[in-house]
Amino acid sequence: MVGIDSKRVKRRWSVVSGQGSGRRALTSGPGAAIFVWTNMVAQHKQPPVRPADLLFRAFADPTRLRILHLLTPGELCVCDLVDVLRVPQPKVSRHLAYLRRAGLVLARRDGLWTHYQLAPAQNTLHGKLLDCLACCLGGLPELAADAKKLRARRPDRVIAACC
Repeated sequence: MVGIDSKRVKRRWSVVSGQGSGRRALTSGPGAAIFVWTNMVAQHKQPPVRPADLLFRAFADPTRLRILHLLTPGELCVCDLVDVLRVPQPKVSRHLAYLRRAGLVLARRDGLWTHYQLAPAQNTLHGKLLDCLACCLGGLPELAADAKKLRARRPDRVIAACC
């Protein structure tokens, strides 16, 4: 750095992120500004996600599509979805959280269990996507196999084709 007498500069170091981590950061002196500027994360404002984009992103993932199809007849527990989909519980929960943020499913707690159901349509596009989910997508082999597994596990939940 030009113009700074390094012998006269007193630098203060402090431990970063807890005890015994061994990582240190410069907290004062002319070098502190350099440290801060080089280690800053860019704070870019993301444009807001439009509701239609969020709906289509939710429908774009195969696992989320399978979950939505299984929820068409009514409420299901996470354990039912894990058993039918044959995927780990954290993956199912992550996808359900995404669907909940998109406004496609509603969650209900019952003790330790969480039950999910499809949310009522909030607009015309949402309603048409749910109609397509119930009617048109039932012919896909993977979704039909999931419906068959669900019927074997829960006979009270029948996914009926409308077309």
